[in-house]
Amino acid sequence: MALRWRFFAQTSTVIVTLAEAGVHAAQRVGAGWAAQAGGFLPSQE
Repeated sequence: MALRWRFFAQTSTVIVTLAEAGVHAAQRVGAGWAAQAGGFLPSQE
């Protein structure tokens, strides 16, 4: 049971890490699209 819990914990950590990386990548892509649009959208910063 302990081994299974350890595996679950490691898997959860990997999922969270990938999710955070995905959010950062999405923010960079969104910023790039906004820049290409020539500032058509109002800045959120």
